[in-house]
Amino acid sequence: MTRTEFFKTILGAPMVNSRWSWGAIRHDGTVFLCVWQNEMRVHDNSNYVKVLYMEGDKHERSPARNERRRHVDLVRQGAPCYLIMQVARDVNALPRAIESFDQNTVLVGGDIIELNGDLWIQIEGEKSVEEL
Repeated sequence: MTRTEFFKTILGAPMVNSRWSWGAIRHDGTVFLCVWQNEMRVHDNSNYVKVLYMEGDKHERSPARNERRRHVDLVRQGAPCYLIMQVARDVNALPRAIESFDQNTVLVGGDIIELNGDLWIQIEGEKSVEEL
């Protein structure tokens, strides 16, 4: 199953654009964000994953980045958020290609913080896709 099909049929949150979207919003306001496995870190004894590069991002004016900013704003305003973990084919490639993504489990997103100029979301746990 493609990521686009997964978002639409399994999560009930169709992506705005199958080529450049980095997430989607379900009809009930739940936000789903794609994140990269290699962009996880521990901070203050909690797990975080990067959700937005803030400085020096070559995607500064891309529709995907603008959409991600809106998604992040919704999460900051209290929208429920789940993270779909992706594995990059090559973590150094730009743009990255998706090798795989987790179709069985989503991570529960929590607080968004700034670390070293970028935005990171706390991982508060996980749920099976069936629980959604």
